[in-house]
Amino acid sequence: MKKRDQLPVGKWASLSVLILLMSGCGEALDLPTLTASLETSPVTSEDDAADDSVVIPLASGVLLLGTNKRKGLEVYDSSGDLVQQLDRGRLNNVDAYFDTSTSTYKVAASNRTTQTVDVFNVPGEGSQVSFVSEFAVPFADPYGLCVSSASIFVGDKEGLVIQYSWDGLEQDRYQFDTQTEGCVVNEQDGQLFVGEEGRGIWRVDLASSERRLFAAIDGEARGLVADVEGLDIYESEDARYLVASSQGDNTFIVYDLDTSAQLTKFRVGPSEQIDGVSETDGIAIYEGTMPGFPNGALIVQDGANDDDGVSMNQNFKWIDWQQIQALLVSAGDKAS
Repeated sequence: MKKRDQLPVGKWASLSVLILLMSGCGEALDLPTLTASLETSPVTSEDDAADDSVVIPLASGVLLLGTNKRKGLEVYDSSGDLVQQLDRGRLNNVDAYFDTSTSTYKVAASNRTTQTVDVFNVPGEGSQVSFVSEFAVPFADPYGLCVSSASIFVGDKEGLVIQYSWDGLEQDRYQFDTQTEGCVVNEQDGQLFVGEEGRGIWRVDLASSERRLFAAIDGEARGLVADVEGLDIYESEDARYLVASSQGDNTFIVYDLDTSAQLTKFRVGPSEQIDGVSETDGIAIYEGTMPGFPNGALIVQDGANDDDGVSMNQNFKWIDWQQIQALLVSAGDKAS
């Protein structure tokens, strides 16, 4: 079945497909495959353009803010339609939090064109994203980014992550051995999770700067396969999870946030209406409810968007969290 209003890719067309995950013994791992329930319109730029996203729940409905790392920020409604574009240059990663004092969402994005962090606002009662300000960062190529209510964390391809206030004042620095990108803040426990693409996921205590490896790259491919990309956190009434994009084998892994135990690993394959997902960069998690997603969703960038065999511009796909929750319940049953 054809997708709606897609933009065909020009000269560049990814031929990537979901690969079989191989163990050290050469046997294919039997991983569950989920499907996406919703997808956005393709980003407006060709080639490797879509990257990261964040969900903004408003009184008027849910917005998805996605980066087009060739052009700026693209905004989608709850049907996946493009409703706004902000041409700010090569924005790479984006994140946001709700500021209760002003009843607005404060959004930050790493800008590789201007070597800045760009700050945007979204009024809680409105639907328009507005550029507010920018501040310079000492990176030739600002890359990964995540935020808390007090801080913005931004890194480069040399392994340095700098913590800033929302006003652009430097607060701390964290140096990793190699390139990092995906990160997420566990504000409740004062922790920063950083994906070092070829090493694994680090958990950093923000009070002491002490770090430990939360999940390492797995040489047998039963866990993370380099590159580690997007990270985000899902919290339910009785559990907290860290979700990671394992780009090297086109899979996603769910960890227990508190114990670091790997709970499940899965792929996102094709349905009758929506193609599967591969080469994922950034991910986002929505914990609220909306039609078709009663328990929230995992939103993933699709690096090889396909429409009946035709390669299209990249986009973002929504996976119903109920599918993931079913895997977690099944994994718990097998462990008991």
